[in-house]
Amino acid sequence: MSIGNSNSVVNTSSTTSTTPSTTSSTSSTSTTGSSATQVGVTAVANARTTIAGLASGIDTTSIINAMIQADEVPETQLQDESTTASTHLSDLQTFATDLLTVQADLDPLEQQSTFQQQLASSSADTTVNAVASGAAQSGNYQLNVSQLAQANQIATGGTALASATTANGAGSLQIQIGANAPTTIALPDTSLDGIAQAINAANIGATASVINDGTGYRLMLTSNNTGTDNAINEVTATDANPSTSTALSTLFSGSQTQSTPGVGVGVGTGGGMLTISAAQDAKLTMGGTESQLGTIVEQSNSVNNLIPGVDLSLYNTGPATISVANNPTGVVTAITALVTDVNSALTYFSQNGSYNASTETAGPLFADQDMQTQLDDLVTTLTGSIPGLPQTMNSLGALGITVDENTGLLDADQTTLTNAVTDDPQGVANIFTNTSTSTSNGVQFAALTGNIDTSNPFTVDVTTAATQATATGSADLNSPITITSGDNTLSLNVNGQLVTASIAAGSYTAQTLVNAMASAITQAAPAGSNPDVQMSVTSSGAIQFNTQGYGSTQALEVLSAPSVLGMTIGQTETGTDVQGTINGIAATGQGQVLTGPTGTSIAGLVLSVTAQVPENNVMVNISQGLAQQASNLLTNMTDSQTGSIGTEEAALNSQVSDLGTQITAFNANITNEQSLLQAQFTEMESIIQSANSQGSFLTQFVAGLDNSSSSSSSSSSSS
Repeated sequence: MSIGNSNSVVNTSSTTSTTPSTTSSTSSTSTTGSSATQVGVTAVANARTTIAGLASGIDTTSIINAMIQADEVPETQLQDESTTASTHLSDLQTFATDLLTVQADLDPLEQQSTFQQQLASSSADTTVNAVASGAAQSGNYQLNVSQLAQANQIATGGTALASATTANGAGSLQIQIGANAPTTIALPDTSLDGIAQAINAANIGATASVINDGTGYRLMLTSNNTGTDNAINEVTATDANPSTSTALSTLFSGSQTQSTPGVGVGVGTGGGMLTISAAQDAKLTMGGTESQLGTIVEQSNSVNNLIPGVDLSLYNTGPATISVANNPTGVVTAITALVTDVNSALTYFSQNGSYNASTETAGPLFADQDMQTQLDDLVTTLTGSIPGLPQTMNSLGALGITVDENTGLLDADQTTLTNAVTDDPQGVANIFTNTSTSTSNGVQFAALTGNIDTSNPFTVDVTTAATQATATGSADLNSPITITSGDNTLSLNVNGQLVTASIAAGSYTAQTLVNAMASAITQAAPAGSNPDVQMSVTSSGAIQFNTQGYGSTQALEVLSAPSVLGMTIGQTETGTDVQGTINGIAATGQGQVLTGPTGTSIAGLVLSVTAQVPENNVMVNISQGLAQQASNLLTNMTDSQTGSIGTEEAALNSQVSDLGTQITAFNANITNEQSLLQAQFTEMESIIQSANSQGSFLTQFVAGLDNSSSSSSSSSSSS
C-alpha cells in the first residue's frame, strides 16, 4: 500500500516559495504542516492503533484494526492448536503419574520379605516384651524370668566429705572394668568433682558422678553396661604423698567392703567401696522349669538370640508366653493400595479418553486408544493365573480380587484377602513374586530388572568362580606356637581400613592362635566398626587371612605379623570377580553376581553365584509373578525413552515448543505490519494536512486578488 512520502511536503513548499510576496505565508504553511505531523506521531505513541484523522476525516483506527484482525486469524489457529496440545500433554502426564503410582505399588510385592512379616505378642507385656522380624518362625514359647540384669554401682566408703570441690591429696586412680586391662587415670584436680570429670573423660566403660547421701558427698561409679562381664573389678588409689591427712586413698577408707563375687574391691589401707548395686546377669528359662532346658544367662535385659527373629526386652521377673504368628496387615495394605491405584488409573482414562455422544465432544485422551489396549492387557495380566501354582492359589481371584462386570474396575473382598494372607502367606507370595529352580545350589536366581523372555530355562556356564582377597602364611603351625612380647603385633589393611592389635604372649595351637587374633582385632577395632576380615587354619596348618567379601574390589595387605606365621609383609592381595556366560552370552561379573549386559536378550537377569569352582550347563528356570509381569507392561508405557506414553509426551512437548516459536514469530510480524500501517497512515495525514494548508493559502490569495480588483474598479469609477 503506497499513500505518499514525506518528501512530497518539502517539494510542494519549495515550489510555493518562489513568489516573494508569499514568503511569509509559505513559512506559516510549513509550520502548520510540521504541527500536523507531530500530532499524528503523538497519537501513534499514545495508542497502538489510534491515529486521529484530523486532516482526512477518515477513521484510520478502525481500518488498521480490521486489517490486523484479518491477519491474526492464522495466529488464533496456532493458539488453539497450542492450547489443545498443552491440555493433551497435561492430561497425559497426569495419567502417567497414576501408572507410575501403580508401578511403585508393585515394587514391594516383588519382594519375598514383604510376605514374611511376623507379629510377636506377650502374655505379660510388663514382664517380657517381644518384637518379631521377618525371620521369626510361628509358634508359642513359654519363658520364665528369674533374674534381671543390672549394672554394677559402687561408691566411696568411709566418712562422706563436706565438700565436692575441695582438693584432696595428689595421686592417680587405676580402674578395671570386666576383663579389660586396668586403666590408669591422672588426676589434675583431686576434688570429687575433678575426679569424676577425669574418669568420665577416660571413657573406661563406667560413669562417675558425685552424690550427697545426706551426711556428705561421695564419688559413685556406675558400669555403662549391665552384667557381670561389665563389673567394676578394681579401683586402686595411688598417693603422691601418702603421709598427708588428705591423702587420696583416704577417700576410699572405711569399714565397708564389697563381698559380691567379681565386684569386691579393696583400696587404700584397710578400706573398701560401698556396694550400691551389684553387677548381675539376666536369667531365664524356656519351657517353665530349669530342668527342661537349663538356665539361660544373658548380660543384658535385651535378649535377641534366644528365639530366632524375635527381640525380647525383660522388664520384671515372672512367667510369660511369647506367641509368634503371621502378620497380614502389611501385606493386605500393600495389595489393597495396588487395587485402589489401578482403579484410579482406569477411572481417569475412562473419564478423559471417551467420547460424549450427547455433547459430541471427545476427551483429551480419546485419540490414545492404543493405551486403552495396554490398560486392558494390564487388567488381564493382574487377573490371570500363574502357571505351575496350585489352582487354589494361583491368581488374584483366590485372594478375593475380581473384575466388576459393570464398571470394569477391580473389586477386592477384604475378608477373603485377609484370610488368604493369614492362612497361606507363602502361597500369596508365590502369586506376586518371581520363583525359580536351578540344577546347582551354587547358581541361583537373584533378581529380574528387565523385560525379558523367561518361558525357557537359562543355560549358565561359570568359567571362573569369585574369590576373596587372601593372604596365607608359609609356616606349618601344627606344632605348638610361641608368641613373644617383642613379636606380637598384627596389623592389616582390609579394604582401606587399618586394623592393628597386640596378641598376648604365650603358647598356642594354630586354632587357639586364630581365636586369640580374632578376639584381639575385635577389641582393638573402633566402637561400632566390624573389621572385614576372617581367619582360619588351612589343611597344611598355615594361618590364612581373607576378606569377608568377594571380587576385585576386595583388598588385603599384611602390614605386620608375628614372624612365626611366615606372612609376606607389604604385598596387597585382591579378590576376583565371577566370570561366565548365560545362554552363551558373556555376562558381567561383580563379586559373586552375574548380570546380563544391557542391549542383550538377557539384560536385567541377575544371578547369585556362590560356587567355589567352575560349573557347566547349569539350568535356571524362572517363573515371573504378577508383580513382575505387570511392572513390565507399565514400563512399556511409562519409560521416558521407549514407553508409549514417554514417546508421546516427548512429541507433544516438541509440538508445543514449535507452536510457541511460530506464535512468537507471528506476533513479531503482526507488530511490524502494524507499525508500518501506522507510519503510512500518519504520512497520509501529513500530506493531506499540508495540501489543506496550501489550499487555504490559495483561497486566501485568490480572495485577496478579488478584493484588490474590486478596489481598483471602485477607484476608476470615482475618477
